[in-house]
Amino acid sequence: MNIPNDFTESAAMNSGDSPNPRNPIYQTLHDYAPDDCDDSDEKSQLDRTTELLARILRAQSRFEQIRLNLENVDCMMLRSRSVQSLLKSVTRYLEDTLDLITVRVLIAENQEPAFLFESAPQGGGVISPEHCVSPQQVRILTLSHEKERCLFFGDVSELVVSAAIADLIYEGRSIGVLCLGSHDPDRYASLNNTAVIASLARRITLGIMNAWDHERKVSEVQPPVREDNGGE
Repeated sequence: MNIPNDFTESAAMNSGDSPNPRNPIYQTLHDYAPDDCDDSDEKSQLDRTTELLARILRAQSRFEQIRLNLENVDCMMLRSRSVQSLLKSVTRYLEDTLDLITVRVLIAENQEPAFLFESAPQGGGVISPEHCVSPQQVRILTLSHEKERCLFFGDVSELVVSAAIADLIYEGRSIGVLCLGSHDPDRYASLNNTAVIASLARRITLGIMNAWDHERKVSEVQPPVREDNGGE
């Protein structure tokens, strides 16, 4: 399935890609066209107007889908009470929703919750802090960036044809990266629509730090485990 840009676009809007007399938008405009206009001019104007309206509807549908996806990610962040459960749920959701080969969340090895990422069953890992600093918050990788693809995607890097790498910014510094890997060479061929990816990275960053804070507080209030001395 070929999903343009970052989020799913409603297939229902595809019927407006080209003017069609059977298209209800086209028919409505035709019904309200002035009676005294030339037929060729009328058709040309109607075609342009129909195409414009179809584009607006497709854009509206796409933005609505983006909003819903971001809301779903927010809900996952709120529900997660551990870093590892958060990683599992959000990476699986993004892989399915965005039709991606893999989604990984890598945290700098000098961060406190790094040990949780090392043992994460899915979607997590650690990375050197030097790879978390970028002049751009979202980086684009293609087939020519073989070394970088191996660094960010590990064992599945050969399946990744294009990728977007977004820094996880917390309190003004990068603490890790969000890695989106696709099999489509045109998926992340440019820096277009990176605002959505950056917004997604911000949400995941806050979710990670909130989950880590919760885990740390729980461990502080739990009573220590008492050893069994054999009834002495």
